[in-house]
Amino acid sequence: MSTAPAALGAGRLPRPAAVRRALASREPLLHNGHLLSVSSLLTSVLGAGYWTLATRLYNPATLGRNYSAISAMMLFAGIGQLNLTNVLVRFIPAAGARTRTLVARAYAAAIAAITLLATGFVLLTPDLAPQLGFLRHPVLALCFVAATAGYGLFIMQDGVLTGLRRPDWVVLENAVFAAIKIAALALPILVAAQAGILLSWVLALAVAIAVTNTFLFTRAIPRHIGAPPPENPAGRQPAPTPGYIVGDYIGSLFWFAAITLPPLIVLDTLGPAQAAYFSLTWVIAYMLYLVSSNMGSSLVVESATNPAQLTRNCRRVLTHTGILLTTAVLALTAAAPEILRVFGPDYASHGTALLRLLLISALPNLVVATAVSVCRARRRIRTAVAILAVLCCSALGLTVLLLPVIGIAGAGAAWLIAEIAVAAALLAFPHTWLGTERIPTTAIARAAVTRTATVLAKPADHRLTRSLARAAHPGQNPDIPWFTRRSTDILVLRAVADLDLVVKHPSSDHGRQTLARQAANLQTLAADERLGDWRRLLPGLVACDLHQRLPRTAEHYRPGTEASTLIQRDPETAHRIAAAALAAITELHHATGVIETPDPDRLHAWIDTPLETLRKLLTSAPRAEGALDALRARLYTQLADRPVLTAWTHGDYHPGNVLMTDDGTEVTAIIDWATAHPNGPAATDRHLFRLALQRETGGEELGALVVRALRQDPGRTDDALLLLTWLRHVADNLNQSDRYRRNRPWLAGNVAPVLREVAG
Repeated sequence: MSTAPAALGAGRLPRPAAVRRALASREPLLHNGHLLSVSSLLTSVLGAGYWTLATRLYNPATLGRNYSAISAMMLFAGIGQLNLTNVLVRFIPAAGARTRTLVARAYAAAIAAITLLATGFVLLTPDLAPQLGFLRHPVLALCFVAATAGYGLFIMQDGVLTGLRRPDWVVLENAVFAAIKIAALALPILVAAQAGILLSWVLALAVAIAVTNTFLFTRAIPRHIGAPPPENPAGRQPAPTPGYIVGDYIGSLFWFAAITLPPLIVLDTLGPAQAAYFSLTWVIAYMLYLVSSNMGSSLVVESATNPAQLTRNCRRVLTHTGILLTTAVLALTAAAPEILRVFGPDYASHGTALLRLLLISALPNLVVATAVSVCRARRRIRTAVAILAVLCCSALGLTVLLLPVIGIAGAGAAWLIAEIAVAAALLAFPHTWLGTERIPTTAIARAAVTRTATVLAKPADHRLTRSLARAAHPGQNPDIPWFTRRSTDILVLRAVADLDLVVKHPSSDHGRQTLARQAANLQTLAADERLGDWRRLLPGLVACDLHQRLPRTAEHYRPGTEASTLIQRDPETAHRIAAAALAAITELHHATGVIETPDPDRLHAWIDTPLETLRKLLTSAPRAEGALDALRARLYTQLADRPVLTAWTHGDYHPGNVLMTDDGTEVTAIIDWATAHPNGPAATDRHLFRLALQRETGGEELGALVVRALRQDPGRTDDALLLLTWLRHVADNLNQSDRYRRNRPWLAGNVAPVLREVAG
């Protein structure tokens, strides 16, 4: 989740032996996350002393108004820093020599935006927050604006330190900040001021920012720039794009609204005294939210330079942090009255139920925070924004509804309900954030053994499955277990019993044409004597009845696990799997290939035919026409007189179409031959597999991967074949299903970036 404001509350995490051993882990993912969590815990413990002292020096009404002013300060700092904190966490680990420039530009943009927002808020205080009218005093107004800008930098420097893998300094700066706040709060001149709490923050922020940024720009950043670049299996990390920054910023707005608006809502609905009770209770519970946020930040940092470890790191964070949080929630829930009694008996009597509800809500928040961090690491910003938007709207909406009914405990109930609902949806549909776009065949088959075809998602699919099963194998009971899934415009069925059979049914004309091409290609390849024993990797065609009332094809089932599934289980095997898969397809190329200079007819088939598919799609985009012409000229120029290995090509060779043994050392089958061609450029299969592998491990869209490859070595001789790979793959997708033509996000991620690059 976004880098959040420092916690202000109290509490002690229990540390049994198992937890202490976990906290001592030197694994970077957990070690850095632990240090960030220790920073939050230390800030919370010192914050306990700070707010305990504040309750002794100020009455509840004054304290409530000051805390609301600080909440407003946090809100505008969070909005004004443009979520550049998360951008810094995500991109600093691989920024290299660009680190100093990246940080300086982020600071400048944030200061300008925050100053503008805070000034506008002060001017509009009578209309927006009448209870905060004391901020209209010129000195206090200036202090509020300065404190808001300073808090924005305070948040951002935590992000810089996290990205530089210096969480030890995060602990130190937060300790300095909290200690100076306590010392400043006790100054008599501040005690006498109505805004003494706010002024103590101003002094503490000034010292913490000066000390930390001196260290950053004189030692930490120069040392990071001079360090050797980390090994990255997915290739060089790109710089932050405007789309990433804007999307992540929108998500951060939802999150900051969710955590900073509740105190203001309570203040306006129930008054300043209730706002004080709510505020301190919220601060204590938010400490556990920060544990999930900190572990998520560590997850993003460690995955920035090694995306292949993302799935493993995600699983590690969920299991490890889940144990830690469960222990803490149980202990703090039991001790809730005693914790609040530190601030006074009124806080305990009014806030115990609220605190318990908020503490429990930290458990489902672990799933939400981890999902958002995974989306940010995979650059799936739209999904992260959607998650945070739903959470924010649900939590705030329920807070407004429940506060008048059950008091401040309604805010806790609102958060608990919202967190549970969002976490349940994420766990029910993990592919939306983990990026598992293909359902593992073996997993479906195992699950299907325990249920029959009556447990299908749609009754229509159930009836269709029975009909296809009866038609494909008349002698068998149609009620035997089958697994069913849809792939593009095709319904795929496989019997889980003794039938070694895969049945495919087209649900559209595109699907029918796809199955017809696949059947023809499989028949031709099976009859090609040049392939010899290699034909064991082909699915055997049993029947092709595409002109019947119930069109279908049937193939022999080939055992094995999809390479994409193996990579998701253990990303460290990606290189071994890629080597085996590329060796298998290269054997086909060598058996059927010949090195030749393509003639005009061959070039027309390779270039003009797929280009025509794109032209038809982009007829309403005049600028695209120029890009397509530039692409055609570039491909013809670079391929016209160049010898190329021409052979049988698969056409859609990616990890999902390669079945392997469970150890990932041997290919057992290659499936989905609808786009295969007997005279294709062999290099396109290898290029597509490597691009798909990077997408599996890094989460980027095909268009971004192609553009980055073109920019890494401009003018290299292999650029033409890379562009040809992209062109044929995009055209094949468009020809196979209308859903690609209607899918604007797919077009924006896979087509538009390459056309812009070629045109530019």
